[in-house]
Amino acid sequence: MAYAIDIQKYHSILQEERVYTFLDGLDDQLDHVRSDVLRLQPFPSIEQTYAYIRMKDLRQSVMVLGAEVVVNGAVMAIKRVKPLTNFAKV
Repeated sequence: MAYAIDIQKYHSILQEERVYTFLDGLDDQLDHVRSDVLRLQPFPSIEQTYAYIRMKDLRQSVMVLGAEVVVNGAVMAIKRVKPLTNFAKV
């Protein structure tokens, strides 16, 4: 039973090291997001960290670029391709 606890502790230490390494490689413009991640409780996994940073970065990009991105996204979502109904004509 002691081995299982040791393995779990080692896994959590390894996850933390991965998060620190990932955060260290971020651009300086994401400093505020980096500090937000370090304050999260419980300490996030590398997957949670990536998802959080991606969400914040996308939100910041939309705010900077304005409505242009939102309009383009809405147009792409509405556009449809007409299905072929008569395959003999093709």
